[in-house]
Amino acid sequence: MRFGKRLKELREVSKMTQKEVAGKIGVSERVYSYYEDERFPKDERILSALADCFGVSVDYLVGDKNQKQIPAEFVIMARKAGEMPEEDRRKLYDIFDQTIDMFLEKTKSDGDGKKQ
Repeated sequence: MRFGKRLKELREVSKMTQKEVAGKIGVSERVYSYYEDERFPKDERILSALADCFGVSVDYLVGDKNQKQIPAEFVIMARKAGEMPEEDRRKLYDIFDQTIDMFLEKTKSDGDGKKQ
């Protein structure tokens, strides 16, 4: 996924406007829009601020080819879960883990791992 598309996806999943993100990272809305449109050079300070804003790594933002990419929705959910008390986070993890196992098992039984 390209940088601009990943940035837009993170912003939309976070339910933020371009203006809100721009304010959080200390640039104008116009400058931020250039980043989503990939019409602006990737400044290290801005990349770091964007990563902090969305709770991801700079490598994730720029699409480091050596790093397996996690869908933005999961990154945002993990960031939110990180703000929860430990006991609640553990319960949520257990529910999520069991749900994934259930879906994987269903996928296997529906045709040797092929989606139906």
